Formats: sequence, C-alpha cells, structure tokens
Amino acid sequence: MRVHSGLTLVLAAVLTAGCSPYLYKTEITGFSDGLNQLDSAYVAGMKNVAGDRREKQRLKWTTNRVPLALTSGCLLSTPAQANVVDPCGLLEVNQEEAAISPEQREALAAAPILEALHDYADALASVSDAEDQKTLDAAQAQLNTSLDSLVKLEAKASGAPVGLAAELSASATLAWLNTRRYQALRTGVNAARKPVQTLGLALGNALDSLRTARVNELRIAAGLLVRKTGPGLNAESYARQLDGASNKVIVIEGLRTANPTDAAKAMIQAHDKLVNALNDDNRQIKDVLTSVKAFVDQAKSVREAFEG
Repeated sequence: MRVHSGLTLVLAAVLTAGCSPYLYKTEITGFSDGLNQLDSAYVAGMKNVAGDRREKQRLKWTTNRVPLALTSGCLLSTPAQANVVDPCGLLEVNQEEAAISPEQREALAAAPILEALHDYADALASVSDAEDQKTLDAAQAQLNTSLDSLVKLEAKASGAPVGLAAELSASATLAWLNTRRYQALRTGVNAARKPVQTLGLALGNALDSLRTARVNELRIAAGLLVRKTGPGLNAESYARQLDGASNKVIVIEGLRTANPTDAAKAMIQAHDKLVNALNDDNRQIKDVLTSVKAFVDQAKSVREAFEG
C-alpha cells in the first residue's frame, strides 16, 4: 500500500505540473505598469499646475504692476506652528491669497486611489510570484489588506456602507502551489472587481479635473502673453512673448488630446478581462494582453501630456 500511495502521489504531481493554471504574471506586471504611468502623470500634473499658477500670477502682476506684500507665513513661527500657517510668499496688497480651484481640490482625491490600486497590483504580483507556502501565505495577507483598503475607498467614493472584502484563506489544504496561487488570484480579483470599477471612474474624474485646472492656468497665462504682442514691441520683445505663448499653446494641445477618463476606463476593462480569464480558466491570454496594452498606451499618453 505504501508503494501504491507513493506512485499515486508521483503520478498526481506529474499530471498537475502538466496542466498548471496560467498565472497571468506578464499581464499583472503590465497592469501595474499602467498604474505607474498614471501615478507619474498625477505627480507631474500637480507639480506643473502649481508652477503654471505661479507663472500666471507673475504675468498678471507684471502686466498690471500691482503693489505687493509678503504673506503672514514669512514671519518666523514656532516649530508647532510651522505646518499650520501659510507658506511664505507674495500677494497683492489688501488682497487675500487666492484659494486653489475646485478642479485642483477634486484632483487631490486621486492620491489615495492611486496608492490603494498600487498596493492591490503589488499584492497580485506577490501572489503570482509566491515560491512556497510561506511566501504565498504572506502574499495572501498582503492581498487581504489591499482589498480592505479598496473596499473602504469604494465606500467613501460611492457613499455606500463599508462591506467586507473577501477573506483569502491562508490555511487551505490544496496540494499544489500553482493551484493555490491561481485560486488566491481568482478570489482576489473577484473581490476587487467592483471597487476597481468605482475607484477607476473616480480616478479618471480626478485626473480630468487636474487636466482642466492646468489648461485653465495655461490659457490665462497665454492670454496675458499674447495681449502684450503688437507693433509697439521691438523684434526681440515680440519674439519673447511669441515663444512664451507658443510653448503654452503646445502644452494645452497635448492636454486637450490626452484623455484621463478613457485611460481609467481602459484600466477597468483590463482588470475585468483579467477577472473573466481567471474565472473561465480557458487561458484567455490574448484578450488580457490586448486590453492591458491598450491601458498602458493610454496611460502613457496621459503621462506625457501631464509632464509637458
């Protein structure tokens, strides 16, 4: 009986190895790469819109030659006050410092969403790459944590009550690691499907608000520059105003043709394709690869436009 049992186990191992489930490592890596592109777009967009705003203010002050004063933040403060008072800067005399635009405020919502999606993608990769029982257990715990964050953010974005993410069992008794990894991935992506859809749309809206905020700042600055053009300028001054306005128009056109909302929808579609493939187990590799590539390409175009 012992010999028979041993042969049975060996045969089972051979058969299982021959039909090991596909773990979509390449596709998960591509999904993560697309998120990296959107994250870079967000960081660049927030940095550039702040710079555009400062330049617009400078052009406005220079054109109108308004009297200026230092903000209250330029006074020395105690360490406890350092993060409370406004930063040191300039403002028009008898004027309050301009608040950030509603679009910039809405864009701030993208940061926690991107962080949660990144953590989720990293957890999927950890499950897919797990080399033994110990690392898989740790990866499952990581995935549980990321799913919990997604569910909470989804509830906040949709106004729905917080539900429970699907808990991944770390004590499953399946014999073969690939099967366990596959089941962990399938459980995880199904639990994340609705949060990814909700948060993906919210991310697209936030990034689109950031795009709008930057276009608004650039358009005003370009308008101030072209207002100064005319026959009264010498050739050098005219060329300087023309170059400044032309550079802003180029950036505006890049932002106009980039579409963060479509990129976010492409992310949702790529994730949906991954969910469908893991549920079906018919190795729908081409569909997943195609959708992931489309997501990465659109996210890259958004990043390039936001970095302009």
